[in-house]
Order: sequence, then structure tokens, then C-alpha cells
Amino acid sequence: MKKECEIVQDLLFGYSDGVISKSSTELVENHLKECENCKNKLEEIKKDSKKDNQEKEVDYLKKVKNKLKRRKKIIITVLSILFIIILFNVVLFINYNLTPSEVQVFLLDDITEEQKADIENTLRGFGKITYESKEETLNGIREKIGKNAYLLNGWDKDNPFKASYTVKVDREDIEKITLLVENLDGVYSVEFMHIGNPYELFIANILMNKS
Repeated sequence: MKKECEIVQDLLFGYSDGVISKSSTELVENHLKECENCKNKLEEIKKDSKKDNQEKEVDYLKKVKNKLKRRKKIIITVLSILFIIILFNVVLFINYNLTPSEVQVFLLDDITEEQKADIENTLRGFGKITYESKEETLNGIREKIGKNAYLLNGWDKDNPFKASYTVKVDREDIEKITLLVENLDGVYSVEFMHIGNPYELFIANILMNKS
């Protein structure tokens, strides 16, 4: 009987999992009818198997939960980055639309006071204007080039620069102001500073702040 118990107990794991042959199954079942000890062994095996299955299920659920947490973090991170990009672009375009363009009207050297007054009156219809003489332009360049200002020695007598009016206007007024002013008497040329797109304006502002 002891020898048969040893054989049956070796088969109990396979019997519990249903993987032993039909003849081995019959042997185990006939033995269990008569052996209480082997029957208890089988119950222990089933309990341990159930416990293992529960632990495996818990581990699986933990893995799924952790995977969902990681996925949630990734989604939140991606959405946060997209929100920042969208917000950045919105601010960029608002700033671009609010930033006026600068129109500069250069004057002929022999311009009359009457012609200057006519140009001033035309420009005032678009905004505040500033005037810069030839001498002020030359001195401003001297300040910018600093220690290399000696390169401009002698330019005071033969100043190649032009006096100018500058006015800041809305972007949609650039073409209008150009058409109105460029054909007025006393005007040498009309130029404007207009950043091509919001990103160029953003970079230009950074460079200006650094300088």
C-alpha cells in the first residue's frame, strides 16, 4: 500500500492538471477511494494550485494596471506638449498681428519746407511720426560701430545719408501709405521693415533683446 501511495502521489500533480493518461487516471481515482492520506494530499495540491493561480492573476492585473498608468502618463505628456505648442503659436500670432510695421520715407537733399509739410501731413494720418536728419543718421551709425567710427571721418562734409520720416503703421496700411507717399514731391524713396512671418518676428525680438 505504501508503494502504491508513492506512485499515486507522484501522479497527483498530473491528475490535478488533467494531463495524465486514462489508465493512470483510473489508478489514481481507485486509490483515492480507499486512501484518505492521498486524498488529503490531492486537496493540498488543489489549494496550492488555486493559490498560485490567484497570485498569477494578481500579478497579471498589477502588470496591466502599471501598463495603463504608463500609457496614461504618456498621453498626458503628449497632450501637455501639444497644448504648449498650440498656446505658443496663438501668442505668437497675436503678437505678430499687434506689432506694427515701420515705414521710413527718405527725403531729397533739396526738399523745400512746403514739401516737407505736405509729407508730414500725409504721414500723420497713419500714426505718430519721427524725423531724423542726415547728421543724426550719421551720428547714430558712428555710435553703433563704436571704435570703428574713425572710418566715417570726413563724412560730415559729404554726408551720403538722407533725412527721413519714420511712422509705425498697421500691416494692412503698408501698401496704401507707400502709394500715397512715394509720388509726393521731395520724396527720395520709401522703405518699410516688415517681418515676413510670426516666427521671424519672434527670433528678431530675441536677437534685439540680447543686443
